[in-house]
Amino acid sequence: TIDWSNLPLANFYTTLFKLKEDNEALWNGAYGAPAKRINTSSNTANVYAFVREKNKNQVIVLLNFTDKEQEVTLDEDAPKGEFNKVFGESYELSAAPIKLAPWEYIILTNN
Repeated sequence: TIDWSNLPLANFYTTLFKLKEDNEALWNGAYGAPAKRINTSSNTANVYAFVREKNKNQVIVLLNFTDKEQEVTLDEDAPKGEFNKVFGESYELSAAPIKLAPWEYIILTNN
């Protein structure tokens, strides 16, 4: 018997599934949008950033794949402006460097 009473990541996955369902950029195949890498000024081996955009829906993801803090500056062509953190408050993307804690990820949407 599987004990389903203790699911510490249930809210995390529920939030991600809802984002995928509600945001057209994340839909599958031709219905969604391809991931487009966002170039960074440094740490390209340690930090991966990408955007998916479709019909004015944007999802921007930044991932730190290391156990050390990383600082990156997004390429000048990267999306800029006010976004919503999927797991938090509003977030301003600008030309300023971004610090990512060890293993940190940031998922942003424009709606």
